[in-house]
Amino acid sequence: LSAFTMTHELALLMEGRKKEARIVITGACSGIGREMAEQFGQHPRVLLLLGAQGTLPRALPPPDRGVRGRRVGGLPSQRCFSPLDLLDLDSVQRFARDTHEFLSGGAPGLRLLINNAGLKQPPGGRTKFGVSPMWQVNFLGPFLLTELLAGYREAASEQAQAQAQPVLDGPWPPPPALQGVRVVQVGSVSE
Repeated sequence: LSAFTMTHELALLMEGRKKEARIVITGACSGIGREMAEQFGQHPRVLLLLGAQGTLPRALPPPDRGVRGRRVGGLPSQRCFSPLDLLDLDSVQRFARDTHEFLSGGAPGLRLLINNAGLKQPPGGRTKFGVSPMWQVNFLGPFLLTELLAGYREAASEQAQAQAQPVLDGPWPPPPALQGVRVVQVGSVSE
C-alpha cells in the first residue's frame, strides 16, 4: 500500500465519494493505536474494530463489545471492541474471525487492517511455543492475524463466486465487501 493510495482513499471518503471505511486497529489502548482510534473515530463514515488486551481507556468513547449484530439507531455502531492478546494464538484466531466478519459487512469502501500492537519490555521466559514474548507479539501474532484474515477472505470470495451467476464477458468481480484489505504494520511501542 502506498501512502498516496491510502491518502487518496481517505480523501474520497472525506469528500463523500466513498460510502464508508472499515478500519481494524490492534493495540488501540495506547500510543499510535489510541491516537488513530481517536482521529478515525471522529469521522461519521469510519467504522472501527478495536483490538486490545483488557479494556479500552476512558478517553475513548465506549465501544460495543464484539461485532455480531451490534447496531445503534438502525446503523452499525461506529466503534466495536474485540479482545486480542497476541501472546495467546487462540485469541489471535478469534480476533481474525471477528475482523473478517467486520470487514465483510457494510457498503463498499476502504478496508484497512492496522497491525499496531507491540511489546518493548518483554516478560521473562518463553511463550508456550518456545519463542520470545517480544517476537511473538511484534511479529508472529500480527503475521498469523494477517494470514488467517487472508484465508477467511479468500474462502468467502470463492464461496461467493461459486454461488454467483456466470459472467460471459470477463472475470468475475468479487463483491465489494470481499475486495482487497490494505494492511499496515506499525510499531508504536516496539521502536
